[in-house]
Amino acid sequence: MKLDAYLELSKGWLIDHTSVYDLARSTERAMQHDYVVPKNPTWDDGPCLGSWNGTERIQAAVPLSIKTSLEAGKAAELAMGSNYAGHPTGKIPISFLDGSSPRVGAVIARAGIVVQFELWKDYARLVSYPFNKKQMKGWTFLDKREEPNLEYAINRRNELTHEPMPANDPNMRELVEFCSKLHWLAKMAASYMANKSSN
Repeated sequence: MKLDAYLELSKGWLIDHTSVYDLARSTERAMQHDYVVPKNPTWDDGPCLGSWNGTERIQAAVPLSIKTSLEAGKAAELAMGSNYAGHPTGKIPISFLDGSSPRVGAVIARAGIVVQFELWKDYARLVSYPFNKKQMKGWTFLDKREEPNLEYAINRRNELTHEPMPANDPNMRELVEFCSKLHWLAKMAASYMANKSSN
């Protein structure tokens, strides 16, 4: 995989993750009892639901409810036991990990960081650039910022993969910043390869 191909794939995944977050967070907000749809939403109000043309206000059924997927129903059954009868109205009270919400941003950011690291690792492996702490030992970095950025990326990915506790949850800003660091490291790896081949 060439640098351009890696960057395009990484950017595509990043857009997918942030778009899914916007959809999920907008819906989560619209389902809250105290939610008020902004009259004329601005960029600062987002993510939130609004009319397509931005001139009409959504107000008919706020707060909203959601009809879950068959997969979510099966997940609730798996989590709560097959004998769980649910509520007479069909509502199933779900126990979220933190007790109150599904942690939309944290779940998407965690998955995004792990995916971004794996994409970057595939690229790093192809250009013989270190992608774990063992390989970092004895490596000559071209820029003094490389080593701390690489160490941060490796450590954070390991934390999120091996320590799945909500206290370690990232947010969407961290996902975007993490991706930016990986793009920079990939460009440094490409520079390393260019220097190596010219010598």
